[in-house]
Amino acid sequence: MSTALDTVISSPELVELILARLPLRNLLVTASRVNKMWNAITLTPTLQRILFFQPEPSNWRPLRNPLLMELFPPFFAPQGPHGRWYWPGDAESIAEMPWATATEAFRRPDASWRRMLVLQPPALTLIVQEI
Repeated sequence: MSTALDTVISSPELVELILARLPLRNLLVTASRVNKMWNAITLTPTLQRILFFQPEPSNWRPLRNPLLMELFPPFFAPQGPHGRWYWPGDAESIAEMPWATATEAFRRPDASWRRMLVLQPPALTLIVQEI
């Protein structure tokens, strides 16, 4: 290996900066499997915030979790009249969701998606109105 490459790969701070630019799914699933150092780096507060596992302390405009949006689309996009969200009650709608036909990995009580925040920074209140 070259000296520059050795320097970058052996520096956790530089590896963290590189990993922060990965697509979210790759960072969540693949990066931690490379080696023990990369696994440890994915547990840093910076990457945990990027992965929606820890709250972002900023006051920026809220960012929705793209992985949860992909897996649970009806809960993120207005579907009903007047742009309101709805609970997909019919069996056909539920059967079309990615998690409905997924393997047991989705149903595990310790599945990572269960610990993820829906928004960054996290929502502090939720109003549910039944119509």
